[in-house]
Amino acid sequence: DGMMVSFKYLEDKDVFQTFYTTKPSKRLIHGVSASDEAEASMISKLKEACGFEYTNKLQRMFT
Repeated sequence: DGMMVSFKYLEDKDVFQTFYTTKPSKRLIHGVSASDEAEASMISKLKEACGFEYTNKLQRMFT
């Protein structure tokens, strides 16, 4: 998973969180998400790497 390898080296993970939260919300609103499974998988990986608080907003968007 190239995204998680890159994520590991980011110093400011909050900036990534803001960016990553904005993109799925736009995809959900417009119904253009390529794969709900891929979105859920990425959220799961972020949760594993950073904890529940980091992914809470993303998880709520998809439920």
